[in-house]
Formats: sequence, structure tokens, C-alpha cells
Amino acid sequence: MPTKYMILGYGDHVLCDDSLRLVRHGAKHQSLMLDVRLNYYRGLHLSCISEFELRLDGRVVPSGNVILSLHGKEFAIDELSDQYTEFWGVKDRATLECFLGPVAEGGHDVDLTLRFRSPYMKFAPGVYATIDGSARKTMVLRTIEKAGV
Repeated sequence: MPTKYMILGYGDHVLCDDSLRLVRHGAKHQSLMLDVRLNYYRGLHLSCISEFELRLDGRVVPSGNVILSLHGKEFAIDELSDQYTEFWGVKDRATLECFLGPVAEGGHDVDLTLRFRSPYMKFAPGVYATIDGSARKTMVLRTIEKAGV
């Protein structure tokens, strides 16, 4: 059966184990953080990401509430398509920071949809292979108090 996306076998490495954490920024503010990797055998520029969606316990986290950090730089999800010079290597962890309401400690269903164009597989002018680098996992949330706040 034909598929629209190529799916590679590195899915268990996308959502980094033990990386789901709730960071408290003082008494009133908190953010959920999660480390992710590419489900691919080569790195790529952030501009290659064509689809990004994060769900926590079945609820979509609005893309405007998510920041992707890579190599000490922060990017809004809506800005990724313009990041032609930012390279995400296969061994590099990117951190997603999500601004949500209260989230309980314990187990949570984390579902990341991440699809990207492979700049290495061009079929015709402007036509590239699309890779489905999505992953889903039950992860345990831990709380971290941010020092100096």
C-alpha cells in the first residue's frame, strides 16, 4: 500500500527518555520541557520541517505556545520555515518548551508529529521526499524548581 511519507526505524529515539520536566519560574509561571531528536540518519536545516504538532494526553499544544531551542538559540514553531542556516544534527537534542496551564506530575501520553522534506532526495524541481519523523510515548513528568527566580 503506498504511503505519503517515508518512515524510518529510529522512532524510539525521538522523544528522549527521562526528559519530560515541569520547570517552575517562580510561584505563578511554569513551562513543560521535553528533549527531542530527529528520526533520520542525516541532519537537516530547520527550514526543512514541514509539519509540527505536539499533543499532551490527546490535547494539541498550540504552536504559539511552543519554543524550539537548538544550540542555544530559540525559535517559535511558526519561524522554522525561515531557518535556512540552522542545522539540526542527528545526534543533537532540541528542547521543546511549552507554556501550558497546570500539568500533574506522573505519566503522560506525549505525541509528536514531525514531518520534514529531505534535501538529499530531490525527485524533480521543488519536489522532495517527505519523512515522517513522528513519535509517541508515555513519559513521566518530573518537576524542577528554577534557581534564582
